[in-house]
Amino acid sequence: MESKHAVLYADDGCTYLHAPGVYLPHLALSSVNAFADIALEQGITAVWVMPSAPTIEKGYTGGAWSIQENHRHGKLATISVYKRGQKHNHLNIIYPAHTAWSTIFDGAAPKEIMGAATYLERALGVPITGSPTTAGWAYLKKLHPEWIENIPVDLREMHFTAHAGTDIIWQRPLTQGETECVYLHKFDKSGAYPYAATQTDIGVGTPVHVDHGLDAVHEKGHPQEVGVWRCTIACNPDPEAYNTLLPPPWNEQKGVAWVGWLAGPIIRLLRATGHIVTIMEGYVFPQRHDLLMQWANNLWNIRQGFDDLTRWPGARSARLAQKGTKQIMNSTIGYTAFKGFDEDEEEKRRPDIRLQVVARNRELVWHNLFKTSRLDGQTPIMVYIDAAYYISNERNGRAALPSLVRREGQFGGFRWEGCIEMDAAILEMFRAKMPVAQRLTYLNQRGGMV
Repeated sequence: MESKHAVLYADDGCTYLHAPGVYLPHLALSSVNAFADIALEQGITAVWVMPSAPTIEKGYTGGAWSIQENHRHGKLATISVYKRGQKHNHLNIIYPAHTAWSTIFDGAAPKEIMGAATYLERALGVPITGSPTTAGWAYLKKLHPEWIENIPVDLREMHFTAHAGTDIIWQRPLTQGETECVYLHKFDKSGAYPYAATQTDIGVGTPVHVDHGLDAVHEKGHPQEVGVWRCTIACNPDPEAYNTLLPPPWNEQKGVAWVGWLAGPIIRLLRATGHIVTIMEGYVFPQRHDLLMQWANNLWNIRQGFDDLTRWPGARSARLAQKGTKQIMNSTIGYTAFKGFDEDEEEKRRPDIRLQVVARNRELVWHNLFKTSRLDGQTPIMVYIDAAYYISNERNGRAALPSLVRREGQFGGFRWEGCIEMDAAILEMFRAKMPVAQRLTYLNQRGGMV
């Protein structure tokens, strides 16, 4: 049964509850219980409470009622209400401004939010409530219920942590020629994490320890075991092996032996760039499958499908649903590394999923940048996860780096987002010592780049 979404908002001193076929003005709010009675009587299953709406007084649990509040960052995010003994007995009350939907729905009109939630639910076929990650995980279980499992160990204790496969966050000084160039360009990889999820397997079962006698094969085209391995890295001794103006494959330092735990895609990238990686031990999943491939591909197609206004006639709601799909794709992958799951959420306790995807994304991004350096003769000056920044005298970024945007508009392809002029202030920013994130904050404040 499809949910019936409603919005609660205030306008000109009057409170409204609005849903398809329902328009209740001059609503007097008392307790959550009383409000839920009104909503359930109208067949409403989810109410999105706008910031303009007055406060609904705290409800009580007892008798036919069961009420559970959920908070996020110390603020009330959702209220789950059950009332036994009637046809419609469950209501979700959602405060989108206090949920992960906030960046999507901020400033949107009530009807647009109601429409977007309805569109997302119809497209995915799962409930859309107070969390994009809940929707994303529900959609994954809908596709592959037989592949969702509780792993009876703490994977973090087996070194499935973010330290074993990080994103590229990197910068370098401008060359003399670059200081004389005119434009700074930004390129962004479309659906970077979800695309990486379609390009890697996820482990199945409980990882087992392997000793130093097993040196796992990590080569391009070889069926890859999924796990983490404790390694030593000896940097490629050939200074001409690859362009030193590119980001390093890993965070190792030249001439310094690095020892630590790495995910398979990082080992493969290091070996592809001539580094000598020696594996001493590891934790390896006994099996693997492409858990996220159909999930990510479907969500990408659903996201693109919201451009079809013959199917989704509310243009602004469709646009919000499109942004919401992106939020679902990214937040679900990241959420698997969350540390605070409840007991009934143990199946989501999968830090290996986020690790494998992030590591694979780093591998893919690095090879994209390497190929561009070979074909277009240019290297980035900054990289932040899935965004690369280049300097050029060419104002059109597509003309400046044609190989980088070869797959523009496709899943996992880089797209040109725009450019700004390299004026004195920008040059001074690059001369100053500051982290990448601070540079990006400055560029965002400057504006002008899409």
